[in-house]
Amino acid sequence: MKLWQGLAFGSVLLMCLSTTVQAAEQTLYQRLGEQPGISYIVDTALGKVHSDARINHYFAHTNIPHLKYELVQYIGQATGGPQKYTGRDMRTVHQPLGITKGDFNAFVQDLGWALNKTGVGQNEQKQLLAKLAASESDVVQAAPAAASKTPAHPAKGKTAKKTH
Repeated sequence: MKLWQGLAFGSVLLMCLSTTVQAAEQTLYQRLGEQPGISYIVDTALGKVHSDARINHYFAHTNIPHLKYELVQYIGQATGGPQKYTGRDMRTVHQPLGITKGDFNAFVQDLGWALNKTGVGQNEQKQLLAKLAASESDVVQAAPAAASKTPAHPAKGKTAKKTH
């Protein structure tokens, strides 16, 4: 009987180790569900952003299908996928928008909500958010609007046209 229990325990242990090794061998891109999974995450996140009054004004005149395409390419490349992000650099795209740290954090919160909603594991969430956090210094370009002499938000009078 003890032999069978030992074999059963050993089998379960090997299965667990095998699953852990397989997960470790997969790229973050694969663990996010590759292109279809990332596309679903981006769709979900953009839906949340659209309803978020803190930041949705940034996207009021944005070509959303193009933005989705660029985000999927950006995230795909950043997570080890075959995509090649060919869009403009983050600083060039975001500098005219006057995005604050609070705005950036709101977007990250919406993305976190989308990651939870789409069933992305905590480990993958941390890894993805760490990769995207590296762009914060290029995206955040302004102090809070109250401290600025010029309007920071297009919806509040800035005339620069958003192109992402």
